Amino acid sequence: MKKKRGISIFIFILLMISAIVVLDRSLTTNQERASLGYEPEDYVPSLPAESGVFRRSEYALDYENMPDGDSFKRSLEDYYENRAYPGAPPIIPHP
Repeated sequence: MKKKRGISIFIFILLMISAIVVLDRSLTTNQERASLGYEPEDYVPSLPAESGVFRRSEYALDYENMPDGDSFKRSLEDYYENRAYPGAPPIIPHP
């Protein structure tokens, strides 16, 4: 009886130690810095996503001259009419 209990305690301690080791390894590997595996060859001085920022600048005055007033604003009824259910995104009409 004492021998079975001793074996059970030994197995429990062994499992606890292995769980601690696995948890420690998983936490320390999550803190390592990610590497890309390569070094960039050329230096790019500008951001590629900003390359087309001013392409539509010729239309800036069109946006400024758009009609603005109470007759062009939508009502709360129009707002809810364009939704399939409360909280849904607006329905986009297609031809």
